[in-house]
Amino acid sequence: WPGVLELGDVTKVDANLMEHLVASVGYKVDLILVGAGSPCQDLSGLNAAGRGLEGERSRLFFEVPRIIGLVKSHFEVPVEYFVENVASMTADNVEQFSDVLGVKPIFLDAHHFCHCRRPRLYWPSWKVEAQGTEVLEDMGLWWKWVFPCVRGPASEWLEPGCTWTPKAPGHLPTFTRPKRRQRPPYKPAGVETASAAALERWKD
Repeated sequence: WPGVLELGDVTKVDANLMEHLVASVGYKVDLILVGAGSPCQDLSGLNAAGRGLEGERSRLFFEVPRIIGLVKSHFEVPVEYFVENVASMTADNVEQFSDVLGVKPIFLDAHHFCHCRRPRLYWPSWKVEAQGTEVLEDMGLWWKWVFPCVRGPASEWLEPGCTWTPKAPGHLPTFTRPKRRQRPPYKPAGVETASAAALERWKD
């Protein structure tokens, strides 16, 4: 990505660095959009032992409002932001995110656009409105944004000679990073719905 400025460790972004940034590019900027996604390992429902925002990795979330504040105090242009994280976090963590960011999140799932689920929450600083046949439904903790399905046929990504017969509701579960282990994790997610063949592969 030519022209990208790497600022390094997020915890070391400070007022001094921001002043250098303003001096370097401030005169070229009309709007700043801060996009952030803090680590989800301590928040994800896949981690039954997760410590939420108290966890070592996921507490990096608190760097986000700090940096938004730094940007707003140094640049004399409009500053907007959006923050992303997993939708499987607890209600308490959702509320904490919303309280800190001052906005109610929007639930989006990629299965409207592809053959895989990826339920995520987004906290945008601007007002979002549904267009056309889209629906924004108030679910209490968040807004649920439903889109008309625009995903193409599975043949777009299946390798030649492969077939896929989807079961209801017609898409793949969320992809996760495979991790080799010597023993099963605490309360492994998905075991209760896995087939006997899948369980045998897992044990092997």
